[in-house]
Formats: sequence, C-alpha cells, structure tokens
Amino acid sequence: MRIGKRPGGLPLGRLALCLLALLAALVDPTPARADLQSDVTRLAASWRARDAEVREYPPHQLERGEAKLLLLPEEATSSKLPGCTTVAVLGAVSTSFVLRFAPPRHRSQRSGGEWPRVAVAGIAEVTRCGDTRGSLSRLVVEMRSPRAVLEVVVARSLAPLSAVDAVLPQRNPGPVAQPIASGPRPMLGPLSVRAKAIEAAARRRGAAFQERRLMTADGDGAGEKDLVLDEGCHRIDVLGPTVATTARPPDIDAMIVDRATLTPLASDRTESADATLELCVGQRAAVQLHFAGAPARNTVTVLHARTPLPTGLPEHWGPQARGHMAEALRAHHLRSLGGSPVYASLGVVGVTALPVRVEPGACYVAAVAALRGDEQGLALAASAGTKDHQNQTGASGTALAFCARASTTALIEIEARGRGLVWLFALWQTGRVPIVGASP
Repeated sequence: MRIGKRPGGLPLGRLALCLLALLAALVDPTPARADLQSDVTRLAASWRARDAEVREYPPHQLERGEAKLLLLPEEATSSKLPGCTTVAVLGAVSTSFVLRFAPPRHRSQRSGGEWPRVAVAGIAEVTRCGDTRGSLSRLVVEMRSPRAVLEVVVARSLAPLSAVDAVLPQRNPGPVAQPIASGPRPMLGPLSVRAKAIEAAARRRGAAFQERRLMTADGDGAGEKDLVLDEGCHRIDVLGPTVATTARPPDIDAMIVDRATLTPLASDRTESADATLELCVGQRAAVQLHFAGAPARNTVTVLHARTPLPTGLPEHWGPQARGHMAEALRAHHLRSLGGSPVYASLGVVGVTALPVRVEPGACYVAAVAALRGDEQGLALAASAGTKDHQNQTGASGTALAFCARASTTALIEIEARGRGLVWLFALWQTGRVPIVGASP
C-alpha cells in the first residue's frame, strides 16, 4: 500500500503540520495573557482617568538581596503640598520583593507605621497623604526572587486612588484564609522580674558592662535613641510595660542601624512584648536604636549588656573582620578560643573545599563570616574521619565544633551564595579528647 495521502482528505504531511499548529495555538497562552508592560499601561490609564498626575519610571532589574532606593521627585514626597502620593511597584506575578522604609536621618522625622509591604501577586504599593508623604523619600525596594524586572508607577492625586489589584483584577489573589487562632498571647510577667532574669543571664555570660535606662514612646508607640557601642558583643533588650490583665500585650519591634550609613545592623520583628537585639563590633561604633509597637506615650525599659570579644581573634584582621567573626561565634558563648587560629582562608561565592591538617584527638571550632558583599546564605561543613558536622545560616556567618578523633585531615566545605561576597574562614584548636586504644 502506498502511504502519503489519506483517502478523501489532505496529504498526511500537511495534516500533521496543521495539527501541530493547532496544538501550539492551544498551548501557547501568550495572546490571552497580559504582560507586565500592559499592566503598567492599564494602571497608569486608570489613575489618569481619576485626574491623577502619573509618572512611569524606567524598569529596574534587580537580583536577590539587592536593595534600591526609589528616587522620587520632590513634589511626590513634599509634606507641604496637599493631596496624596501613591507608589506602586509591579513585577511578574511570581516575583517576590519587599517595599520598606530606610530609617530616618533625623530624630525630628517620624517613623511610625513604616513597616515593610510584602509583594502579593507581584504587586506592592504604598500611599501617603499630607504631612506623611515625606517618608516616601526613604522608600526602598528589596528583591527576594533570584532575578526580576520591576516597574515603578508614581501618582499624585487629591484623594487616595484605587488599589492596584482593583484596577488589575487578574492580579487579585482572591480571599486569603485567616490563620488559625492559637489563643491570646500569654500575659506579661512583672517588668522587674523580666529585667532581673535578663541581667542575671548576662552576668552568667561574663558581661563586662550593664546598664538600664527608660525611654518614652511617642503617640505612635515608637521611639529612637543614639547609642555608642564599645568594642565587644552587645545585647540590647527593649521591654514593654506590664499591662492590665484585660489589655492586649504590646508587640514591640526594634532595630539598630549605623548612624552614619543607616545600614541595619540588627533587628527583631517577632511577635513579642519584648525585643532583643544582638551584635558584635570590632571597634567603638555610633548607632541608633529604633523601636515601635509600644503603648502610645508609655515608658519602655532598655537593657544593655556588653561582653568582651572572644580572645583569639587576631588584631591584624582589623575591626570589621573581628566583629563579624565574633558574631559568627556568638552562639557558642566562647570567652576564649585558646589562641590564634591554626588555619585561616579567604573565599568568594560558590562551593569551596579546604583540606586541613588536624591532630588526632584534638577538638576544633570552625567559623566563617561574610566580610563584604550581599550575603544570601552561608553553609559550613566539616568531615573528620567517619563523622560529618554541618551548619548553615542566612545571617552574616556561622560556626561549628568537631573533634578529629584518629584523623589527621579534615575536609572543610563552605558554600556561599550572594553578590560580590567575600568571606573569612578560621579554625581554632580548643581542646583534646582521649583516643580510644591509646596507651596510658
């Protein structure tokens, strides 16, 4: 039988091509899916229809961990002009990013209600009216996805505009299930009891300095204070007042920023009536403490304790490296590392394997700390003989302890993720264990 044409129809080859074209048209959703630029155009047109002055900015391509200050025009951030300013940032529906406010440079600037806006369905927006528009000059977008393009639309109007997901219904994620209630938070214990417990724990850790001070929250329940931190590891607790048994306990959040660069150094945004901040500095540093969530115009108690840096951090590393390495070691509560490191190395992004000579029966502490760059994760593993030890963190460093037993070589593996990241690794010998089978 000759194959090539179906009786009463098209040749089989042409029929196959037609079927493939039909299948491609059914599978490819491009014609029915509005792209990002179409959403931006539609949003701008809707806001202009409400007599808003709208400005579309060139797209920004950001990578994970990258933060960009949105440089808005003066008229959009002026607190002296009437009306409202709305800032909308749009990405692909699956894009994850955050809009947040950098800390104010001056105490006279209010910072109440400036909590981050997490993108939902690729949208995050902020509206400020009247004298609160000045905070928009400190608006920062921070990328959480690996890489994405973001569009920024800024509108000035006499009254608040429609929300973005109302203009773009395809971006509306629909109703969100409410979290299951686990009951009310436990009532606070007496302030004096909480403060004494924290101070006693600081003394057990060998605190060289402790102080207690009072701060008064403003009408929004927020406050700030300039501090000077001496060399060492610091713990700062912001304790909310004891409230009546019928009142809801406060939820205090706190942050410490570098006073010169406004770079966040430590933060606590957990749901708790007390906030705890911990950081280590290799030299005297001027910082600013911010807190929010306290009862309006009420008094909070601030506890500050400092412990010395662990001995064994070489002076020639410099203050920045010493401080970062002390933070990586903080969880081990080591006052002494037993001397200088027996091994140290620098590295960059990627996976690095370091074979290191060790003494049989010796125990070690290994630590890695980010020195500069945008750090998005550090993992540390050590293999000595048949035992593996590993630890990882999303902070600026991590550490682990292991014993060599009968091994003479340990394999150290470091995985670093980020942009422009440079890390420092160090290994200290801290003790010995008896070797099984060794003669007395």
